[in-house]
Amino acid sequence: MVVKFLFLLVAGCAGSSSSDVSVDAVNNLLSQSACTSAYESIYSIYSSAATNNAVRLAMASTYGCLVGIDLMALLGNLVGFKGNLAGSGFFEFLVQEFPSIATPVDDKMPHAAEQGIDAALAIVNGGTFFLPAYTVNSTGHNPGSLLVSDRTSDANSYLTFLSMGLMGSILSRYGSVNAAHHRTVDLPWIFDRASVTPYSTPPWPVASVADGCALASGMLHFVDAVGSIEAHAISTVSGLYSKMGNFLLQGLDLACFLGCTECALQGGVVTCPVGMVCPMTLRDRSSCQNSINDINTCAAAGIAYFINTEWTKD
Repeated sequence: MVVKFLFLLVAGCAGSSSSDVSVDAVNNLLSQSACTSAYESIYSIYSSAATNNAVRLAMASTYGCLVGIDLMALLGNLVGFKGNLAGSGFFEFLVQEFPSIATPVDDKMPHAAEQGIDAALAIVNGGTFFLPAYTVNSTGHNPGSLLVSDRTSDANSYLTFLSMGLMGSILSRYGSVNAAHHRTVDLPWIFDRASVTPYSTPPWPVASVADGCALASGMLHFVDAVGSIEAHAISTVSGLYSKMGNFLLQGLDLACFLGCTECALQGGVVTCPVGMVCPMTLRDRSSCQNSINDINTCAAAGIAYFINTEWTKD
């Protein structure tokens, strides 16, 4: 795997602080695809008071390396993809690029993508005021913002690919994907009205709550990031970004509304105004409380239903 494009991203953001030496070391290691060594060289600074945006981008790039993100190859595969990126092909592409397994040995791809996203969320513009309701990891040295406008263009650019890695790895695990990259089973994070009325509490399989919420969160981050960078991408890629972004924009807000409505119909204490959009707080992957009284859980269930509807099942 070649990761030279990650190297260029990090090198372009390095500043003049004492962390430069570590960032330079990460550049060199990533250019050799030495993901673990890159992690070991940057994590202690990233988790200390000496962190800064250059270190955070180096950390995000290192987690991207662990996910298997090769930007040049990924973009090439995207341009050459023959499926419908405004439909089932979007999900087929994700699982094609990011196959992941939990057994017999967990490749930890979703975890690496999640940690990389955390690092990217913390790469914010100077002078950003963190709104408590939209801040993650607020007690550490790398608080992140859920608001796309708070983050730098580099952060949002790389967040696009980390989100792809998160979505693809979770979908490949839970979709029992076949050789055609179609799912063979339904995703579990839906409310099955036929199984019990009112819905049981908790409504989701407890062991998979974190992955269900992370999947929804990753999709929303992807839409946000693509929308912020598509105008700056080369024309070929920009058109594909627009196609994928429009497909999700048209579907996700309606999916969140329908998920919310399903909760309300079954006695959940949630408010679902006509024209509602997906909750900003759902971009926090830890926000789902696995309850029909929780708007984030309800919206995430709607997103899972949307995927089950759009992604071809064999």
